[in-house]
Amino acid sequence: MLSETALKFACSCSRKRVTDTIQLLGKADANDLLDEKGIIEVICDFCNEHYQFDDVDVAQIFALSIVPNGSSNTTH
Repeated sequence: MLSETALKFACSCSRKRVTDTIQLLGKADANDLLDEKGIIEVICDFCNEHYQFDDVDVAQIFALSIVPNGSSNTTH
């Protein structure tokens, strides 16, 4: 006989994960989206959470990704 397992809803999305995804797009593509739409909006298809990023948010994302010695924290 199989045992019962209780199911529960748990989405792993977060603003930090979406921020990381925008970083992966690259600054040029993120700015192109801002120019086209005025805002970057990401909607999680699992939990329907909406994340919005304006030009100030995107500038901060890429300002934080620059390390003082001129390299980035992105692994290629």
